[in-house]
Amino acid sequence: RRPPVYPSRPSQQQSQQQQRQQPSKGQKKRCREQQQPDIGSSSSSTVPVWGPVSVPRRIVVAAVVDPVAATRVVDVGPPADNAVAAAKYRALWGDKAQLRRFPDGKINEAVVWEGVPPGERHRIPDLAVQYLLLHHLPAGTTIQSCSTALDALLYPGVKPADTLGPSKHTVLNNSSSAKVAVRSGAAGKQAVAGTAKYSTAASSTAVTIGIGNTAGIAAAETAASRAADTALDTLAKQLRGLSGVALNVIGVQSLSSVSRHTCCFYPEPHPLAEGGGSGVYTPDVKVARVMEPMQVMVQLEGTGKLPSDPVAFAKTKAALGVQLASALCAACGAHVTATEEALEVLWQGFAFQLLLYIDRDSSVLSAMEQTDSSSSSSSSQVPLPLLMSRHHGLVSSLEAAHAAYASTVRLAQRWLGLNLLLGSQVTPEAVELLVGAVFVGPSVFAPPASRISGLLAFWRLLASHPWSASPLLVDPAGEVGPAARQKLQAEFEARRAAGNAPGIFIATPYDLHYSKWTARHPSQSVVHHLASRAAAAYHPA
Repeated sequence: RRPPVYPSRPSQQQSQQQQRQQPSKGQKKRCREQQQPDIGSSSSSTVPVWGPVSVPRRIVVAAVVDPVAATRVVDVGPPADNAVAAAKYRALWGDKAQLRRFPDGKINEAVVWEGVPPGERHRIPDLAVQYLLLHHLPAGTTIQSCSTALDALLYPGVKPADTLGPSKHTVLNNSSSAKVAVRSGAAGKQAVAGTAKYSTAASSTAVTIGIGNTAGIAAAETAASRAADTALDTLAKQLRGLSGVALNVIGVQSLSSVSRHTCCFYPEPHPLAEGGGSGVYTPDVKVARVMEPMQVMVQLEGTGKLPSDPVAFAKTKAALGVQLASALCAACGAHVTATEEALEVLWQGFAFQLLLYIDRDSSVLSAMEQTDSSSSSSSSQVPLPLLMSRHHGLVSSLEAAHAAYASTVRLAQRWLGLNLLLGSQVTPEAVELLVGAVFVGPSVFAPPASRISGLLAFWRLLASHPWSASPLLVDPAGEVGPAARQKLQAEFEARRAAGNAPGIFIATPYDLHYSKWTARHPSQSVVHHLASRAAAAYHPA
Protein backbone atom coordinates (compact mmCIF):
# COMPACT_ATOMS: atom_id res chain seq x y z
CA ARG A 1 0.00 0.00 0.00
CA ARG A 2 1.28 3.38 -1.00
CA PRO A 3 1.13 6.13 1.58
CA PRO A 4 -1.42 8.90 0.86
CA VAL A 5 -0.15 11.85 -1.08
CA TYR A 6 -1.35 15.25 0.07
CA PRO A 7 -1.36 18.16 -2.39
CA SER A 8 1.29 20.69 -1.64
CA ARG A 9 0.59 24.38 -1.56
CA PRO A 10 1.69 26.03 -4.81
CA SER A 11 4.48 28.52 -4.66
CA GLN A 12 4.05 32.20 -5.46
CA GLN A 13 5.66 31.78 -8.92
CA GLN A 14 3.26 28.95 -9.87
CA SER A 15 0.23 31.01 -8.78
CA GLN A 16 1.30 33.91 -11.01
CA GLN A 17 1.66 31.56 -14.00
CA GLN A 18 -1.85 30.15 -13.45
CA GLN A 19 -3.35 33.65 -13.29
CA ARG A 20 -1.69 34.60 -16.61
CA GLN A 21 -3.18 31.47 -18.24
CA GLN A 22 -6.79 32.29 -17.15
CA PRO A 23 -8.88 34.28 -19.72
CA SER A 24 -9.94 37.82 -18.96
CA LYS A 25 -13.54 39.06 -18.70
CA GLY A 26 -13.49 40.31 -22.29
CA GLN A 27 -12.28 36.96 -23.54
CA LYS A 28 -15.06 35.19 -21.58
CA LYS A 29 -17.72 37.48 -23.13
CA ARG A 30 -16.42 36.88 -26.68
CA CYS A 31 -16.35 33.15 -26.00
CA ARG A 32 -20.02 33.19 -24.87
CA GLU A 33 -21.01 35.19 -27.98
CA GLN A 34 -19.33 32.64 -30.21
CA GLN A 35 -21.08 29.76 -28.49
CA GLN A 36 -24.50 31.46 -28.67
CA PRO A 37 -26.66 29.33 -31.01
CA ASP A 38 -28.78 30.68 -33.82
CA ILE A 39 -32.38 30.88 -32.68
CA GLY A 40 -33.74 30.46 -36.19
CA SER A 41 -31.62 27.40 -36.90
CA SER A 42 -33.22 23.95 -36.65
CA SER A 43 -30.01 22.13 -36.00
CA SER A 44 -30.26 19.67 -33.17
CA SER A 45 -26.67 20.25 -32.15
CA THR A 46 -27.33 23.76 -30.91
CA VAL A 47 -28.21 24.37 -27.28
CA PRO A 48 -31.74 25.85 -26.97
CA VAL A 49 -32.16 29.19 -25.28
CA TRP A 50 -35.07 29.39 -22.79
CA GLY A 51 -36.94 32.63 -22.33
CA PRO A 52 -38.75 33.80 -19.19
CA VAL A 53 -41.20 31.25 -17.87
CA SER A 54 -44.74 32.47 -17.14
CA VAL A 55 -45.44 31.49 -13.53
CA PRO A 56 -48.82 32.28 -11.93
CA ARG A 57 -48.43 34.91 -9.23
CA ARG A 58 -50.39 35.17 -6.01
CA ILE A 59 -50.98 38.66 -4.71
CA VAL A 60 -52.55 39.28 -1.30
CA VAL A 61 -54.43 42.58 -1.06
CA ALA A 62 -55.80 44.00 2.20
CA ALA A 63 -58.44 46.69 1.85
CA VAL A 64 -59.07 49.38 4.47
CA VAL A 65 -62.75 50.30 4.31
CA ASP A 66 -64.89 52.99 5.83
CA PRO A 67 -66.94 51.48 8.69
CA VAL A 68 -69.95 53.63 7.82
CA ALA A 69 -69.91 53.27 4.04
CA ALA A 70 -68.76 49.63 3.93
CA THR A 71 -72.25 48.17 4.23
CA ARG A 72 -74.19 50.64 2.10
CA VAL A 73 -76.33 49.02 -0.55
CA VAL A 74 -76.25 52.15 -2.77
CA ASP A 75 -72.98 53.96 -3.51
CA VAL A 76 -73.63 57.44 -4.86
CA GLY A 77 -71.33 58.67 -7.61
CA PRO A 78 -70.87 62.00 -9.39
CA PRO A 79 -73.86 64.00 -10.65
CA ALA A 80 -75.12 63.39 -14.16
CA ASP A 81 -74.35 66.94 -15.36
CA ASN A 82 -70.62 66.44 -14.65
CA ALA A 83 -69.76 64.69 -17.92
CA VAL A 84 -66.05 64.17 -17.21
CA ALA A 85 -66.53 62.67 -13.76
CA ALA A 86 -69.48 60.57 -14.94
CA ALA A 87 -67.42 59.19 -17.83
CA LYS A 88 -64.61 58.20 -15.47
CA TYR A 89 -67.12 56.61 -13.10
CA ARG A 90 -68.67 54.52 -15.89
CA ALA A 91 -65.25 53.54 -17.18
CA LEU A 92 -64.41 52.27 -13.71
CA TRP A 93 -67.62 50.38 -12.95
CA GLY A 94 -68.73 49.42 -16.43
CA ASP A 95 -72.20 47.90 -16.60
CA LYS A 96 -72.64 48.21 -12.83
CA ALA A 97 -72.96 52.00 -12.97
CA GLN A 98 -76.44 53.38 -13.51
CA LEU A 99 -78.29 56.68 -13.32
CA ARG A 100 -80.62 57.01 -10.34
CA ARG A 101 -82.93 59.73 -9.09
CA PHE A 102 -82.77 60.15 -5.32
CA PRO A 103 -85.52 61.43 -2.97
CA ASP A 104 -83.93 64.88 -2.77
CA GLY A 105 -84.31 65.29 -6.55
CA LYS A 106 -80.64 64.75 -7.48
CA ILE A 107 -79.70 62.56 -10.43
CA ASN A 108 -76.36 60.85 -9.90
CA GLU A 109 -74.38 57.91 -11.12
CA ALA A 110 -74.68 55.08 -8.61
CA VAL A 111 -73.77 51.48 -7.96
CA VAL A 112 -76.46 49.34 -6.36
CA TRP A 113 -75.76 45.98 -4.72
CA GLU A 114 -79.06 44.24 -5.24
CA GLY A 115 -80.01 40.95 -3.66
CA VAL A 116 -77.89 41.43 -0.52
CA PRO A 117 -79.98 40.73 2.62
CA PRO A 118 -79.31 42.70 5.82
CA GLY A 119 -77.50 39.78 7.42
CA GLU A 120 -75.05 39.55 4.51
CA ARG A 121 -74.10 43.18 4.03
CA HIS A 122 -70.65 42.61 5.48
CA ARG A 123 -69.86 41.03 2.10
CA ILE A 124 -70.46 44.21 0.10
CA PRO A 125 -66.78 45.36 0.22
CA ASP A 126 -65.71 41.99 -1.14
CA LEU A 127 -68.35 42.14 -3.84
CA ALA A 128 -67.15 45.59 -4.88
CA VAL A 129 -63.49 44.59 -5.02
CA GLN A 130 -64.28 41.37 -6.86
CA TYR A 131 -66.41 43.14 -9.43
CA LEU A 132 -63.77 45.79 -10.12
CA LEU A 133 -60.91 43.32 -10.44
CA LEU A 134 -62.84 40.86 -12.57
CA HIS A 135 -63.99 43.71 -14.80
CA HIS A 136 -60.48 45.00 -15.49
CA LEU A 137 -58.13 42.01 -15.12
CA PRO A 138 -57.38 39.62 -18.02
CA ALA A 139 -58.77 36.13 -18.51
CA GLY A 140 -57.59 33.37 -16.21
CA THR A 141 -57.50 35.59 -13.13
CA THR A 142 -58.79 33.97 -9.96
CA ILE A 143 -59.88 36.06 -6.99
CA GLN A 144 -60.45 34.71 -3.50
CA SER A 145 -62.00 36.70 -0.68
CA CYS A 146 -62.19 35.93 3.01
CA SER A 147 -64.99 38.11 4.39
CA THR A 148 -67.14 34.99 4.94
CA ALA A 149 -64.37 32.69 6.15
CA LEU A 150 -65.83 32.49 9.68
CA ASP A 151 -69.54 32.70 8.91
CA ALA A 152 -69.99 28.95 9.37
CA LEU A 153 -69.19 29.36 13.07
CA LEU A 154 -72.32 31.48 13.50
CA TYR A 155 -74.69 29.14 11.67
CA PRO A 156 -75.05 25.81 13.51
CA GLY A 157 -77.17 24.25 10.77
CA VAL A 158 -74.61 24.76 8.00
CA LYS A 159 -71.74 22.46 7.16
CA PRO A 160 -68.37 24.20 7.36
CA ALA A 161 -67.61 23.16 3.76
CA ASP A 162 -70.47 25.33 2.52
CA THR A 163 -69.27 28.61 3.98
CA LEU A 164 -65.89 28.15 5.66
CA GLY A 165 -63.07 29.28 3.42
CA PRO A 166 -62.65 31.97 0.82
CA SER A 167 -65.11 32.48 -1.99
CA LYS A 168 -63.51 31.91 -5.39
CA HIS A 169 -64.18 33.89 -8.57
CA THR A 170 -62.55 33.05 -11.91
CA VAL A 171 -62.68 34.80 -15.29
CA LEU A 172 -63.37 32.11 -17.88
CA ASN A 173 -62.53 34.10 -20.98
CA ASN A 174 -61.79 37.61 -22.10
CA SER A 175 -64.16 37.88 -25.05
CA SER A 176 -67.14 40.19 -25.36
CA SER A 177 -69.29 37.57 -23.62
CA ALA A 178 -66.97 37.22 -20.62
CA LYS A 179 -68.52 35.51 -17.63
CA VAL A 180 -67.42 34.95 -14.08
CA ALA A 181 -67.88 31.54 -12.51
CA VAL A 182 -68.59 31.80 -8.79
CA ARG A 183 -67.55 29.10 -6.41
CA SER A 184 -68.05 29.32 -2.69
CA GLY A 185 -66.50 27.26 0.08
CA ALA A 186 -63.87 24.56 0.28
CA ALA A 187 -66.09 22.02 -1.43
CA GLY A 188 -66.12 24.06 -4.63
CA LYS A 189 -69.90 23.86 -5.02
CA GLN A 190 -71.64 26.20 -7.38
CA ALA A 191 -73.31 29.05 -5.53
CA VAL A 192 -77.07 28.80 -5.76
CA ALA A 193 -78.60 31.27 -3.33
CA GLY A 194 -78.24 35.01 -3.70
CA THR A 195 -76.72 35.22 -7.18
CA ALA A 196 -76.80 38.53 -9.04
CA LYS A 197 -76.10 38.92 -12.79
CA TYR A 198 -75.42 42.22 -14.48
CA SER A 199 -75.58 42.91 -18.24
CA THR A 200 -76.51 45.76 -20.58
CA ALA A 201 -77.55 46.05 -24.21
CA ALA A 202 -74.53 48.17 -25.12
CA SER A 203 -72.14 45.47 -24.01
CA SER A 204 -72.76 41.77 -23.80
CA THR A 205 -70.41 41.44 -20.86
CA ALA A 206 -72.05 39.42 -18.07
CA VAL A 207 -70.63 39.24 -14.59
CA THR A 208 -72.17 36.90 -12.04
CA ILE A 209 -71.35 37.52 -8.39
CA GLY A 210 -72.51 35.04 -5.77
CA ILE A 211 -73.95 36.43 -2.59
CA GLY A 212 -73.34 33.17 -0.75
CA ASN A 213 -75.02 30.03 0.54
CA THR A 214 -75.75 31.59 3.95
CA ALA A 215 -78.19 34.21 2.70
CA GLY A 216 -81.20 32.09 3.57
CA ILE A 217 -79.84 31.32 7.03
CA ALA A 218 -79.17 34.99 7.73
CA ALA A 219 -82.76 35.74 6.73
CA ALA A 220 -83.96 32.95 9.04
CA GLU A 221 -81.99 34.48 11.92
CA THR A 222 -83.55 37.86 11.23
CA ALA A 223 -86.99 36.27 11.21
CA ALA A 224 -86.27 34.47 14.51
CA SER A 225 -85.13 37.73 16.11
CA ARG A 226 -88.26 39.51 14.95
CA ALA A 227 -90.44 36.65 16.19
CA ALA A 228 -88.82 36.93 19.63
CA ASP A 229 -89.40 40.70 19.70
CA THR A 230 -93.02 40.21 18.64
CA ALA A 231 -93.58 37.62 21.36
CA LEU A 232 -92.11 39.96 23.95
CA ASP A 233 -94.31 42.84 22.80
CA THR A 234 -97.47 40.77 23.12
CA LEU A 235 -96.36 39.49 26.53
CA ALA A 236 -95.70 43.07 27.67
CA LYS A 237 -99.23 44.07 26.64
CA GLN A 238 -100.64 41.16 28.65
CA LEU A 239 -98.59 42.16 31.71
CA ARG A 240 -99.60 45.81 31.58
CA GLY A 241 -103.25 44.87 31.20
CA LEU A 242 -103.43 42.55 34.23
CA SER A 243 -106.06 43.37 36.82
CA GLY A 244 -106.59 42.14 40.34
CA VAL A 245 -102.93 42.37 41.38
CA ALA A 246 -101.53 44.26 44.36
CA LEU A 247 -99.01 46.26 42.31
CA ASN A 248 -99.59 47.02 38.64
CA VAL A 249 -96.92 46.58 35.97
CA ILE A 250 -95.69 49.96 34.73
CA GLY A 251 -92.71 48.93 32.57
CA VAL A 252 -91.34 45.95 30.63
CA GLN A 253 -87.83 46.00 29.19
CA SER A 254 -85.87 43.28 27.45
CA LEU A 255 -82.49 42.41 28.98
CA SER A 256 -81.60 39.59 26.59
CA SER A 257 -78.71 39.55 24.16
CA VAL A 258 -81.21 38.51 21.48
CA SER A 259 -82.66 42.02 21.51
CA ARG A 260 -79.23 43.65 21.19
CA HIS A 261 -78.15 41.10 18.48
CA THR A 262 -75.10 39.79 20.36
CA CYS A 263 -76.34 36.30 21.19
CA CYS A 264 -74.13 33.50 19.96
CA PHE A 265 -77.08 31.66 18.35
CA TYR A 266 -80.56 33.04 17.80
CA PRO A 267 -83.33 30.98 19.42
CA GLU A 268 -85.94 29.42 17.19
CA PRO A 269 -89.60 29.13 18.22
CA HIS A 270 -90.14 25.86 20.05
CA PRO A 271 -93.29 23.93 19.07
CA LEU A 272 -93.86 22.82 22.67
CA ALA A 273 -93.53 26.28 24.22
CA GLU A 274 -96.69 27.89 22.95
CA GLY A 275 -98.12 28.21 26.43
CA GLY A 276 -100.68 26.12 28.26
CA GLY A 277 -99.51 22.92 26.58
CA SER A 278 -101.04 23.93 23.24
CA GLY A 279 -97.92 23.16 21.23
CA VAL A 280 -98.01 20.18 18.91
CA TYR A 281 -94.92 18.01 18.46
CA THR A 282 -94.01 16.90 14.93
CA PRO A 283 -91.77 13.80 14.76
CA ASP A 284 -90.04 14.95 11.57
CA VAL A 285 -88.90 18.27 13.08
CA LYS A 286 -85.87 18.39 15.35
CA VAL A 287 -86.49 20.44 18.47
CA ALA A 288 -84.19 21.63 21.22
CA ARG A 289 -84.27 19.76 24.52
CA VAL A 290 -83.15 22.79 26.54
CA MET A 291 -84.40 26.34 26.04
CA GLU A 292 -82.30 29.35 26.98
CA PRO A 293 -84.62 31.90 28.63
CA MET A 294 -84.58 35.53 27.55
CA GLN A 295 -84.39 37.81 30.57
CA VAL A 296 -86.91 40.63 30.93
CA MET A 297 -87.18 43.32 33.61
CA VAL A 298 -90.74 43.90 34.87
CA GLN A 299 -91.09 47.10 36.87
CA LEU A 300 -93.90 47.31 39.42
CA GLU A 301 -95.42 50.50 40.72
CA GLY A 302 -93.99 51.88 43.94
CA THR A 303 -95.65 51.81 47.33
CA GLY A 304 -94.74 52.71 50.91
CA LYS A 305 -96.39 49.67 52.46
CA LEU A 306 -93.54 47.24 51.76
CA PRO A 307 -91.47 46.12 54.79
CA SER A 308 -88.01 47.59 55.29
CA ASP A 309 -86.45 44.39 56.63
CA PRO A 310 -84.44 42.76 53.81
CA VAL A 311 -85.70 39.22 54.50
CA ALA A 312 -89.35 40.30 54.82
CA PHE A 313 -88.97 42.47 51.71
CA ALA A 314 -87.67 39.52 49.67
CA LYS A 315 -90.55 37.27 50.81
CA THR A 316 -93.11 39.96 50.02
CA LYS A 317 -91.61 40.45 46.58
CA ALA A 318 -91.77 36.70 45.94
CA ALA A 319 -95.45 36.69 46.98
CA LEU A 320 -96.11 39.50 44.50
CA GLY A 321 -94.49 37.31 41.84
CA VAL A 322 -96.77 34.38 42.66
CA GLN A 323 -99.80 36.64 42.41
CA LEU A 324 -98.56 38.02 39.08
CA ALA A 325 -98.02 34.50 37.73
CA SER A 326 -101.53 33.41 38.66
CA ALA A 327 -103.07 36.50 37.06
CA LEU A 328 -101.05 36.03 33.84
CA CYS A 329 -101.98 32.36 33.56
CA ALA A 330 -105.67 33.17 34.09
CA ALA A 331 -105.63 36.07 31.60
CA CYS A 332 -103.96 34.45 28.57
CA GLY A 333 -103.30 30.81 29.44
CA ALA A 334 -99.53 31.17 29.52
CA HIS A 335 -97.44 28.53 31.26
CA VAL A 336 -95.85 30.38 34.21
CA THR A 337 -93.61 29.04 36.99
CA ALA A 338 -92.95 31.31 39.97
CA THR A 339 -89.72 31.18 42.02
CA GLU A 340 -88.28 33.49 44.63
CA GLU A 341 -85.91 35.03 42.08
CA ALA A 342 -88.00 35.32 38.91
CA LEU A 343 -90.99 34.16 36.88
CA GLU A 344 -90.39 31.68 34.06
CA VAL A 345 -92.88 32.01 31.21
CA LEU A 346 -93.37 29.93 28.05
CA TRP A 347 -94.99 32.15 25.46
CA GLN A 348 -95.37 31.86 21.66
CA GLY A 349 -92.49 29.43 21.30
CA PHE A 350 -89.99 31.23 23.52
CA ALA A 351 -88.92 31.08 27.16
CA PHE A 352 -88.84 34.30 29.17
CA GLN A 353 -87.42 34.94 32.63
CA LEU A 354 -89.19 37.88 34.28
CA LEU A 355 -87.13 39.76 36.89
CA LEU A 356 -89.27 41.94 39.16
CA TYR A 357 -87.99 45.38 40.06
CA ILE A 358 -89.39 47.88 42.58
CA ASP A 359 -88.02 51.33 43.41
CA ARG A 360 -87.21 50.28 46.97
CA ASP A 361 -84.85 47.53 45.78
CA SER A 362 -81.84 49.87 45.84
CA SER A 363 -82.47 51.20 49.37
CA VAL A 364 -83.10 47.72 50.78
CA LEU A 365 -79.95 46.37 49.13
CA SER A 366 -77.84 49.22 50.52
CA ALA A 367 -79.21 48.67 54.03
CA MET A 368 -78.55 44.95 53.79
CA GLU A 369 -74.91 45.51 52.78
CA GLN A 370 -74.36 48.04 55.56
CA THR A 371 -75.62 45.63 58.20
CA ASP A 372 -73.72 42.66 56.73
CA SER A 373 -70.11 43.09 57.83
CA SER A 374 -68.98 40.00 55.91
CA SER A 375 -70.00 41.40 52.51
CA SER A 376 -67.05 41.68 50.13
CA SER A 377 -66.06 44.82 48.30
CA SER A 378 -66.88 43.12 45.01
CA SER A 379 -70.63 43.21 45.59
CA SER A 380 -72.52 45.94 43.77
CA GLN A 381 -75.07 48.13 45.50
CA VAL A 382 -77.21 48.26 42.35
CA PRO A 383 -80.02 45.67 42.06
CA LEU A 384 -79.40 43.05 39.41
CA PRO A 385 -82.35 44.00 37.14
CA LEU A 386 -81.30 47.65 37.15
CA LEU A 387 -77.65 46.71 36.56
CA MET A 388 -78.62 44.52 33.63
CA SER A 389 -80.81 47.29 32.26
CA ARG A 390 -77.89 49.73 32.25
CA HIS A 391 -75.64 47.12 30.66
CA HIS A 392 -78.26 46.49 28.00
CA GLY A 393 -78.37 50.20 27.17
CA LEU A 394 -74.58 50.48 26.88
CA VAL A 395 -74.26 47.43 24.62
CA SER A 396 -77.22 48.53 22.50
CA SER A 397 -75.52 51.89 21.90
CA LEU A 398 -72.34 50.12 20.77
CA GLU A 399 -74.31 47.85 18.47
CA ALA A 400 -76.06 50.82 16.88
CA ALA A 401 -72.85 52.83 16.43
CA HIS A 402 -70.62 50.10 14.96
CA ALA A 403 -71.89 47.73 12.27
CA ALA A 404 -69.23 45.08 13.00
CA TYR A 405 -69.68 45.07 16.79
CA ALA A 406 -72.45 42.48 17.14
CA SER A 407 -70.88 39.94 14.78
CA THR A 408 -67.51 40.40 16.49
CA VAL A 409 -69.10 39.63 19.87
CA ARG A 410 -70.64 36.48 18.43
CA LEU A 411 -67.32 35.31 16.97
CA ALA A 412 -65.52 36.05 20.25
CA GLN A 413 -68.08 34.01 22.16
CA ARG A 414 -67.68 31.14 19.71
CA TRP A 415 -63.90 31.23 20.13
CA LEU A 416 -64.19 31.21 23.92
CA GLY A 417 -66.75 28.41 23.73
CA LEU A 418 -64.44 26.30 21.58
CA ASN A 419 -61.74 26.85 24.20
CA LEU A 420 -64.19 25.79 26.97
CA LEU A 421 -64.03 29.20 28.64
CA LEU A 422 -67.39 30.78 27.83
CA GLY A 423 -69.89 30.77 30.69
CA SER A 424 -67.81 28.89 33.22
CA GLN A 425 -64.96 31.44 33.25
CA VAL A 426 -65.99 34.36 31.05
CA THR A 427 -69.61 35.49 31.05
CA PRO A 428 -71.30 36.70 27.85
CA GLU A 429 -71.71 40.15 29.40
CA ALA A 430 -67.95 40.31 29.99
CA VAL A 431 -67.33 39.37 26.35
CA GLU A 432 -69.60 42.20 25.22
CA LEU A 433 -67.60 44.68 27.30
CA LEU A 434 -64.22 43.31 26.14
CA VAL A 435 -65.25 43.68 22.52
CA GLY A 436 -66.67 47.11 23.33
CA ALA A 437 -63.21 48.18 24.55
CA VAL A 438 -61.85 47.19 21.13
CA PHE A 439 -64.22 49.62 19.41
CA VAL A 440 -64.19 52.57 21.83
CA GLY A 441 -61.10 52.03 23.95
CA PRO A 442 -57.98 54.25 23.96
CA SER A 443 -56.15 52.45 21.16
CA VAL A 444 -53.81 53.63 18.42
CA PHE A 445 -55.81 51.54 15.96
CA ALA A 446 -59.02 52.65 14.28
CA PRO A 447 -62.26 50.86 15.23
CA PRO A 448 -62.63 47.62 13.26
CA ALA A 449 -64.80 47.80 10.17
CA SER A 450 -65.31 44.04 9.71
CA ARG A 451 -65.95 41.04 11.89
CA ILE A 452 -62.60 39.43 11.07
CA SER A 453 -60.59 42.54 11.94
CA GLY A 454 -62.71 42.87 15.08
CA LEU A 455 -61.83 39.33 16.16
CA LEU A 456 -58.14 40.03 15.54
CA ALA A 457 -58.37 43.19 17.65
CA PHE A 458 -60.13 41.20 20.39
CA TRP A 459 -57.23 38.73 20.46
CA ARG A 460 -54.74 41.59 20.52
CA LEU A 461 -56.49 43.14 23.52
CA LEU A 462 -56.51 39.89 25.49
CA ALA A 463 -52.84 39.26 24.76
CA SER A 464 -51.46 42.77 25.31
CA HIS A 465 -53.48 44.41 28.11
CA PRO A 466 -51.72 44.36 31.54
CA TRP A 467 -54.57 42.74 33.44
CA SER A 468 -52.64 42.50 36.72
CA ALA A 469 -51.54 46.15 36.65
CA SER A 470 -54.54 48.21 35.50
CA PRO A 471 -58.30 47.87 35.01
CA LEU A 472 -60.04 48.05 31.64
CA LEU A 473 -62.42 51.00 31.32
CA VAL A 474 -65.24 50.82 28.75
CA ASP A 475 -66.67 54.33 28.44
CA PRO A 476 -68.33 54.91 25.05
CA ALA A 477 -69.77 58.34 25.90
CA GLY A 478 -66.75 59.66 27.84
CA GLU A 479 -68.66 59.99 31.11
CA VAL A 480 -65.70 59.13 33.37
CA GLY A 481 -63.40 62.10 33.97
CA PRO A 482 -59.66 62.16 34.76
CA ALA A 483 -60.20 62.39 38.53
CA ALA A 484 -62.51 59.35 38.50
CA ARG A 485 -59.97 57.45 36.40
CA GLN A 486 -57.20 58.15 38.90
CA LYS A 487 -59.45 57.05 41.75
CA LEU A 488 -60.31 53.86 39.87
CA GLN A 489 -56.61 53.07 39.40
CA ALA A 490 -55.86 53.73 43.08
CA GLU A 491 -58.73 51.49 44.21
CA PHE A 492 -57.55 48.73 41.90
CA GLU A 493 -53.99 48.90 43.24
CA ALA A 494 -55.32 48.78 46.82
CA ARG A 495 -57.41 45.69 46.04
CA ARG A 496 -54.46 44.07 44.31
CA ALA A 497 -52.27 44.73 47.35
CA ALA A 498 -54.96 43.20 49.57
CA GLY A 499 -55.10 40.12 47.32
CA ASN A 500 -58.79 40.36 46.35
CA ALA A 501 -58.52 41.93 42.90
CA PRO A 502 -60.25 39.93 40.13
CA GLY A 503 -58.26 38.45 37.27
CA ILE A 504 -59.95 40.82 34.81
CA PHE A 505 -61.33 44.11 36.11
CA ILE A 506 -63.79 45.74 33.69
CA ALA A 507 -65.10 49.16 34.73
CA THR A 508 -68.04 50.93 33.12
CA PRO A 509 -69.88 54.16 33.98
CA TYR A 510 -72.69 52.13 35.59
CA ASP A 511 -70.27 49.76 37.40
CA LEU A 512 -67.12 51.73 38.12
CA HIS A 513 -65.89 50.11 41.33
CA TYR A 514 -67.10 46.50 41.46
CA SER A 515 -66.61 44.78 38.04
CA LYS A 516 -69.82 42.80 38.43
CA TRP A 517 -69.35 40.52 35.40
CA THR A 518 -65.78 39.44 36.32
CA ALA A 519 -65.86 39.70 40.13
CA ARG A 520 -65.65 35.94 40.76
CA HIS A 521 -64.02 34.57 37.62
CA PRO A 522 -61.81 34.19 35.69
CA SER A 523 -58.92 33.60 38.06
CA GLN A 524 -55.36 34.77 37.53
CA SER A 525 -54.26 31.41 36.12
CA VAL A 526 -57.17 31.33 33.69
CA VAL A 527 -56.35 34.88 32.59
CA HIS A 528 -52.75 33.86 31.81
CA HIS A 529 -54.03 30.87 29.85
CA LEU A 530 -56.52 33.08 28.03
CA ALA A 531 -53.83 35.60 27.12
CA SER A 532 -51.52 32.87 25.82
CA ARG A 533 -54.28 31.37 23.69
CA ALA A 534 -55.15 34.79 22.29
CA ALA A 535 -51.49 35.51 21.52
CA ALA A 536 -51.18 32.18 19.71
CA ALA A 537 -54.29 32.97 17.67
CA TYR A 538 -53.16 36.50 16.85
CA HIS A 539 -49.58 35.46 15.97
CA PRO A 540 -49.87 31.89 14.60
CA ALA A 541 -46.66 29.93 14.29
